[in-house]
Amino acid sequence: MRRICIVAGIAVALAGCGGGGDASTVASTTSTPDTAGTTIPDPAQPITELVSAIEKLDAHSSCEQALEPVNPIVIPEPDGGDSLRNCRSAATLLGILRDFEPTDSAEFGTGALIDGTSGGDPVTLTAALDVTRSFKLTGISLSRVQIGTEPSAEADFEAPAASFLKALRDGDCKAAHSELASFSRIAYADEKEFCSIFDDNFMTGPEGLGARLRADPDADLVDLGGTHDEHFYGLATAPAGYRTIMVGTVGHGDTLVSEVVPVER
Repeated sequence: MRRICIVAGIAVALAGCGGGGDASTVASTTSTPDTAGTTIPDPAQPITELVSAIEKLDAHSSCEQALEPVNPIVIPEPDGGDSLRNCRSAATLLGILRDFEPTDSAEFGTGALIDGTSGGDPVTLTAALDVTRSFKLTGISLSRVQIGTEPSAEADFEAPAASFLKALRDGDCKAAHSELASFSRIAYADEKEFCSIFDDNFMTGPEGLGARLRADPDADLVDLGGTHDEHFYGLATAPAGYRTIMVGTVGHGDTLVSEVVPVER
C-alpha cells in the first residue's frame, strides 16, 4: 500500500509532518464500555461530518479552512494555528484533496476510513478522534477500495501492535522502531533519531505512552476492526489515557504500526 503524507505531499514520510510526541490537551469524554470492559471514547460527531468538511474544500479555501479537517498531531506545528509552516502544508493538502470525491465512509471505534477517488484513482483517507473527540484526518493511502473488504487470512495486524507496546513497556527503542512503518510520523527519519528522543517521547513523565503502560500492566489492545489494508486498535490505560493505534499493510503485505493517536493522555 502506497501512502501520501496529508500535509507534506507525495512520497514524504509522516515523520516529516510533525512531532512524535502526543498532543497535550486532554478532552472530557463520554465513553462506552466495549465487550472486553475497556472504555472507548464516543465520537462527538459521526465521520460523515468530516466527509462534509472535506467536500467543502476547494482552491479558494483559506489556510484555516484547510487545516480544520486535519488531526493536529500530523501538522508541522500542532499548536501553531495558521503559521507559515502550517499554511504551506495546507496548500499542499488542498492540492491533494480538492479533486477528491468521497464514495463511502465507515467508523471503527475511534478510527475511521473514507473511500473515494481522485483523478480516477482510488484514494482512502484515514482518520481518528482527536482530543476534542472529533474525527480528523491522519493520512492518505493510495490503494484499492477499503470499506467492505476483509483482511486476508495471512495478515496479522495485532502482532506488530502488541510487539510495539511490549517494546515500550521494556524501554527497548530499537524493538519499538522495528514495528513502525517507515512512513510513520513517529518513526522519524531512522532508528538513530527515533532512539535519540525515545525517552522524551514515550518514557519521561507520567503522560508518556511507555510510562502509562508501565503503570498499567493490564492495559491491552482492543480490536476495533478494519479492512483489507487498515486495522484499528484501542488502548486505554489507567488511571488515564486512550490512544487509537493504526496498523497497515506495506510492501508485499507485511503489517506495521503506522500511527498512534492520542484521544486522552
